[in-house]
Amino acid sequence: ALIQGVTPFLVKDVTFVLSKFSVFDIVSKAIYFSYPQFREDLQLTLLVSLMSGIVAGICAAVTSHPGDYLFSKANERSGATVMSAWNDYMESKDYAKILTGLPPRLVYGGLLIALQFCIYDYCRVLFHVSPGELNVFLDVVAGIAKSTPAQ
Repeated sequence: ALIQGVTPFLVKDVTFVLSKFSVFDIVSKAIYFSYPQFREDLQLTLLVSLMSGIVAGICAAVTSHPGDYLFSKANERSGATVMSAWNDYMESKDYAKILTGLPPRLVYGGLLIALQFCIYDYCRVLFHVSPGELNVFLDVVAGIAKSTPAQ
């Protein structure tokens, strides 16, 4: 039963994470492109993180909500699967049901993701780490991982 739900769970979570980071990156780059001076001030940097995080959180909530809805429906009945919940949903022809619970999820997702990115950027600035330095670090870690023989 545990393995049965892994694929739908991964699809839902990968969608959430990809949309969260992609939208955050796109929105923050657009803001910095329009207002390059925002990079110079910590408060403005955090404001960019906040605004980009809110948009990213809302988008991530929207993209992952159908999966969460189906998981909730599958968990309501003993022995139900995500696919059986999907089939029930499609047979009901009440397509608006999938939007159940979306508004509070938008608020929660927007605020939570915004807070995550604000904390991340605050710590990055606090420790004087530039985005370029993070890329170098990740390149080094990837190089070490490639050169380490498998056990």
